Amino acid sequence: MSSNFKTRVDIKPVAEILKKHGLQQGGAVTLFLRNEVDRYSDPYVPFKKGSLKNNKSYPNSYSIKYNVPYARYQYYGKVMVGKAPKKVSNKDLRYSGAPKRGLQWDKRMWNDRGKEICKNLEEFIRRYGK
Repeated sequence: MSSNFKTRVDIKPVAEILKKHGLQQGGAVTLFLRNEVDRYSDPYVPFKKGSLKNNKSYPNSYSIKYNVPYARYQYYGKVMVGKAPKKVSNKDLRYSGAPKRGLQWDKRMWNDRGKEICKNLEEFIRRYGK
């Protein structure tokens, strides 16, 4: 005896599914991740008087911009020498609060805390779409 079985599945448009779960470009999940990276990176950012750490902006939901003229040099950890415009030397910067605070703070933070951030992100995604 032969029987035929038919089924029909209606799938919502992908963009609608992504939006419902905050996964669209620039959506809630992206914003949450950026904020977690910012929060967890804070203790790793060089700090002498706080100018670098406290002068940042968020140009979009996935970026953090440090708004001081020397941010790039702090990030790459090289001493600047000479008169304006200064030149990069081969001499390494010495950081207050090292070894935690220092160059390439985002990468070092991710190495230390990335799994924790991923766990937080996973939990956020689980909760968001409900």
